[in-house]
Parts: sequence; structure tokens; C-alpha cells
Amino acid sequence: MLIHCPKCGFEQPKDDYCAKCGVHIPSYKIPEPPLKEKAFRSAAFYGVLLLFLAVGSTLYFKSKFTGFESKIEEYNINQLNELVDSDPDATEPEDETEEPESFTSDVVNSVSLKIQEAKIREAGPKALLDTSKERLEWEKYQIYVAFYEASPDLNDPESQIEFRQESPDYQVFKHTYGENVFFQFTRLAEYTTDFKQNNISIQSGNEQNNLDTQIRWNEENHRALIELLLSYNLQFEDNIASGISFSDYLKPGQFILIKGILPRANINTANNSLPEVLNIYNSEAFSSGDSDFYIQLSIREQK
Repeated sequence: MLIHCPKCGFEQPKDDYCAKCGVHIPSYKIPEPPLKEKAFRSAAFYGVLLLFLAVGSTLYFKSKFTGFESKIEEYNINQLNELVDSDPDATEPEDETEEPESFTSDVVNSVSLKIQEAKIREAGPKALLDTSKERLEWEKYQIYVAFYEASPDLNDPESQIEFRQESPDYQVFKHTYGENVFFQFTRLAEYTTDFKQNNISIQSGNEQNNLDTQIRWNEENHRALIELLLSYNLQFEDNIASGISFSDYLKPGQFILIKGILPRANINTANNSLPEVLNIYNSEAFSSGDSDFYIQLSIREQK
């Protein structure tokens, strides 16, 4: 019977000693491999190694191809735009009397729809801006401001009027119902100007009793930023002076409504002629609290 030496591996007949290296075979113990070698031989090591490789490769390809889809989208949009320009069925008609729509092909319609969808999704390049919002032709509009005496209770459900701002002296609302919002109203004064002026300056009264109103605005795409600066100085039994500053965005068809502002003062106006807006002090309803003072701002089309 042949055996192998556990130390040198020499093959020989069964014996207690190796004929080659002389080691005592029954008592010889095979030394354990180093920790590093054991780690390389373990299944856990290869499992961890595979895990690191998988995570690393995933992060690498993700970082390498970040934005790849947006680049594809950009390429597709450029191709679609070129297709619109080169579509033979979308040429201009020779006969100007014919409708241009009759020369628009299904290809162009489909391409235009896809381009619009891409813009809506915002999946394309940042250079693709939403061109559907065009500036209003502001020269066709005008700023309109009116001063009213009307009932303290607005003739409109709360859901139709949006509350904007409040102070001890006034309240500000926004609505879309024009003069229909007032109940039993009297128009005290009104002023209109076009957008080229960029401001309205209204001075009502005299040196003793006056109401100074300044309205400024900045035009934007489909709205204007309106700023109202108002101050008054009333000298009756006592000198009463105050002012407000208010700003809000306004679109055509919307109305800013300011309620209050003027104090209720018990005055004798028999020998004191009050012009325009301040004529509200000749109203018994205003003095008794049965009516209130309003300012309404709006953007209107020029008539």
C-alpha cells in the first residue's frame, strides 16, 4: 500500500517515517494557511467582492450616462424641427387666396404636437422655452380707477371675492365682477389713462382738505404690478391725516377693491365746498355708517 508524505508529498510504501524528508508521518501536523490566504479561499470574500463590483459598475454607468435621455430628447426635437422645415407638403401656397391650413400636412401636425408635448414635459434642453405666452398688446389697454360711495355690505357672496389685505383703516379685495359687486352705489369720480403714462396722479380737495392718490404700474406678460400710494389730510374739528401703500398683480378682467380708508368725521359742509371725491362728506349715509368709501382699480380695453 502506497502513501504520500504529508509534508513533502513523496509517494512510498506505508511507513512511520518519510523515506525522502524523514518526517514522522503520524505526528506531523499540516500548518494552517496565513489569514490572508484563508480570506482569499473563503466564499464570503468572493461574495463581498462581487457586491462591490456590482455597486461600483452601477454607479459608474449611471454617472457616465446622466443626461443621456435629455440628450436623446434634444436630438429628437432637433430632428422634428428639421422635419417640419423640410416637409414638402408644408410649402407656402402659390395662390394667396387659398387658406394656409389646406397646405398643412398630417406630418407637420403630428410633429408640432410632439414638440409641444416635449416642451410641456420639460424633458428637452433648457433652451426650449415656453413660447406660448406672449406679451399683451398693452397699448390697447388702459388703467381705470373709480371712487365710490356704496353700501358697507358688498352685494356678492364671499366665495366670489378674494380677501387680500387688512388694516385698522381699510380692507383690500380682488374680484372679477366689475361694478356688479356694489349695492346702491354712487360713483364719486373716475380717472383713466393708457399704459404709456405709467402713473396716475390724483389730487382732490384744497390746501385744508385733500386726498392725494398716486398709482404706478409695471407691465409684465399677461399682468401688471399695480402700486397705489394714498394719503389724506383733513382739517375739520381736528386735523386727521393718514395714508396707505398697497401693491398687487392685476390682469385684464380683474378688479382691486379697497374699502374704507377715509374716516367718518362729523363736519358741517354747508360753507365748505368739497370737490370730487371728498364730496362723500356731504352724504348723511356715510356720516351715519350706512355707506362706505371704496376705490376700485382695473385694466380695461380702450374704447
